Amino acid sequence: MHRITAMTATAAALVAALHATAPSERAWRKQGDFDSNYLCQAAGMAGVVAGQWDDWKCDNENTLWVNK
Repeated sequence: MHRITAMTATAAALVAALHATAPSERAWRKQGDFDSNYLCQAAGMAGVVAGQWDDWKCDNENTLWVNK
């Protein structure tokens, strides 16, 4: 449990850093729809950690959008 919490905190810090330095113009593409916002955010963070994309966001309909 403690390892998962540390990994989540690390992923969140990485995402926050990317959001702070990311350019304003982006080519967002839809990655998937999820049943909850929690699952959408978890998938977004996992993609960053795995190197699949550089930035992500979840909209109000639990859709994951990514940008490389």
